[in-house]
Amino acid sequence: MKRTPLIALLCCLLMLCLTSVAEAAAEKKRILVFGDSNTFGYVEDAQGIVGRLPLDTSWPGRMAALLGNDYEVIVEGLSGRTTRIDSPERSGTGIIPGAGMNGAAYLPAALSSHMPLDMVIIMLGTNDLRKDRNQSASDIAASLAELVSIVKKGEWQQRTTFPVPQVLVVCPPKLNLTTSPYADFFAGSLAKSEELPGILRPMVESAGVLFFDAATVVPFAQGPDQIHLTPENHSALAEAVAGEVRKAFNDTRDNAETESSGIFPRGGANTTYARYFVGNSYLNMLSTEGVVVGNVTFEPGCRNNWHTHQATRGGGQILLCTAGRGWYQEWGKETRELHPGDVVHIPAGVKHWHGAAKDSWFVHLAVEVPGENTKSDWHEPVSDADYNKLP
Repeated sequence: MKRTPLIALLCCLLMLCLTSVAEAAAEKKRILVFGDSNTFGYVEDAQGIVGRLPLDTSWPGRMAALLGNDYEVIVEGLSGRTTRIDSPERSGTGIIPGAGMNGAAYLPAALSSHMPLDMVIIMLGTNDLRKDRNQSASDIAASLAELVSIVKKGEWQQRTTFPVPQVLVVCPPKLNLTTSPYADFFAGSLAKSEELPGILRPMVESAGVLFFDAATVVPFAQGPDQIHLTPENHSALAEAVAGEVRKAFNDTRDNAETESSGIFPRGGANTTYARYFVGNSYLNMLSTEGVVVGNVTFEPGCRNNWHTHQATRGGGQILLCTAGRGWYQEWGKETRELHPGDVVHIPAGVKHWHGAAKDSWFVHLAVEVPGENTKSDWHEPVSDADYNKLP
């Protein structure tokens, strides 16, 4: 078998991928998400140890996945951050100075660090509801309007020519701390949090910016402390805010189209091979002459059955991963996690499977290595028990 044509085709595909990636990067919409612990992805265990949700679980990361490769999401979440109130000074290594918690004090530096930006999403106000902050709903709304002004005035740009980004203000979920250990700290917060959206919306919209009330999809934070969001809350908020972002940029695609977007078009439902897949997949045949190349997209949780590429000479398959997170496994071996840029060489005669992670779309190019008397033998599905063990 002559390898030169295959190598040449793979080089062409690689160059096309790199060119497409470079062009996409230049056209990406850059979004800064500025918020507090619910933007950070704060989670606390039963012993009080603070952790952070995986990026693809917290709402900004999940939103980024839904928006797809045409967007870049930068997360500026800080636990305890207020709109414009310093925290009490404390001493000790690693303690953030009081002004570091003041959103208005920190925002200009964040904007300058990450410019150019196409949009700034602000979700703050929860920490202002603490009883000792003595802030009314009107006070909090005015503070959020000040943050909007910091972005809109553009003074942070100094001598750049970057345009002023759009602003989306997300009013946080309401607080109703009935069983929370922090109920006394947030006494009176329910009434103020219920009042806030009605005051805030006209205030920010009159400044020419966008508004979304998180309580329309997450009425109350449902974490154990009733302040922090659960993974399900994060998911619901991500889907809603992703829709608001797409509207702002006149992007008419839906979640599935944007989340699964790779370098090449997704293609239609993979009906021809559907009986060999668990879940839904999509297929776009890029080449059927010389070397067969297909762009395969897996929905979250989708995977193909165990199968073997047979050939009396040559044959096999090469996977070029382009989007999302997925898995590959050969019979009797450990599972391999796959990410964009990974390459998998599958020799003929090797029993294997591949597909998406439970929480992510996955896209790869499937390159059929030329050979003699090639065919694919399909075997049993990957069991739910084995698949569900994967993170």
